[in-house]
Amino acid sequence: MENQAIHHLEARSFKDAIPRYKTMRGYHVRRKGGWDTHGLPVELQVEKKLGLNSKKAIEQYGIAKFNRECKESVWEYLDIWSKFTKRVGYWVDEKNAYVTYHNEIH
Repeated sequence: MENQAIHHLEARSFKDAIPRYKTMRGYHVRRKGGWDTHGLPVELQVEKKLGLNSKKAIEQYGIAKFNRECKESVWEYLDIWSKFTKRVGYWVDEKNAYVTYHNEIH
């Protein structure tokens, strides 16, 4: 994650600049944090962690078990992300964050 710090800093700066400007101009801007708990980056990380290298290997491991691992892997970095968010001064609601594997609409 350390190698990606600059990339994440840039992304968060862009995601923060316009909403912050609009907020300071008096607009109500929802600044909801979120967790991407699915997708290729998460799957690749879990495949590497488990030593799986093909679709067949994932199927043999068990798809439900693999999906659980993917969901849990995201939370490994919660503390690091929270500290990073505070350190860069990113205005975002982390307490009511969306989670992509939840079906509720907020």
